[in-house]
Amino acid sequence: MKKRQEKKEKGEDDPLSKANLWIEVEEAFKKYDLDSDGRLSCEEAQAYIKDWAAKRMDPNEAEEVATFDDIDTNGDGYISKDELYAFIKDQRSLHSELF
Repeated sequence: MKKRQEKKEKGEDDPLSKANLWIEVEEAFKKYDLDSDGRLSCEEAQAYIKDWAAKRMDPNEAEEVATFDDIDTNGDGYISKDELYAFIKDQRSLHSELF
């Protein structure tokens, strides 16, 4: 019980905590950044978006989650860790019942 309270105080149980969001970003890059260049190409990002939505959403809604261009906010043709962080944070805020 004490450990659970400590985790809660540190924000470790909070799906919107900075630590939890960065963990998800790092895990995504380990799995989907196939060329290890520190950014997700359109193809790599589409695989991530598809898998991410399939795990968390109704299949009919999964197509509507986001496009590559929605996440690539600076328009450079790649998704950075910061851009993915912002996407995950937004999705967790919008769909808190899924997390």
